[in-house]
Amino acid sequence: VSCSGDLKADAFHGGRGVVWARPFVVGACTHSGEEALLLAAVANASSDQGLLLAPRELSRIPALTRWLQAKCVSHALASGLKDGRVPRHISVVLLDSYGLLASSLEGATAAFIGGTFKARVGGHSPFEAWRAGAPIVTGPHIWAHESAFTQAQARVAPDERGLSDALQFA
Repeated sequence: VSCSGDLKADAFHGGRGVVWARPFVVGACTHSGEEALLLAAVANASSDQGLLLAPRELSRIPALTRWLQAKCVSHALASGLKDGRVPRHISVVLLDSYGLLASSLEGATAAFIGGTFKARVGGHSPFEAWRAGAPIVTGPHIWAHESAFTQAQARVAPDERGLSDALQFA
């Protein structure tokens, strides 16, 4: 058996992603609990930034929608956006289908890579964000892709409190 290449590097990234008319941060491949950390950090970092959340498991979309509703946060599903464009009054967009993350990273002020606040996960691949030119922000657990995070010059937030600082300077 021979393995070569990287699935994220070699994959075709066609299609239209989510398009923002204002600055936005991406939460890529997020796990339970990371969305709350990211929402608070983005609110602390800037009052005008949007947030695109791409949970690792799409089965979590209904629970995330209920959570955003309970917090009175204006939000939309990416599949419900006309031409992928985010209306100015929407604060959070939930990416509710696979295959759109890479094309939705363009222009992001930062991309937080999920699984990096979960020691057992060790972070997911930062390649799509790096390829899009988005500054990469992580939590402290990057062992699963440590060399990629190092090469991408990711800004590591040592703890939850440091996440908003890392997003401000990404």
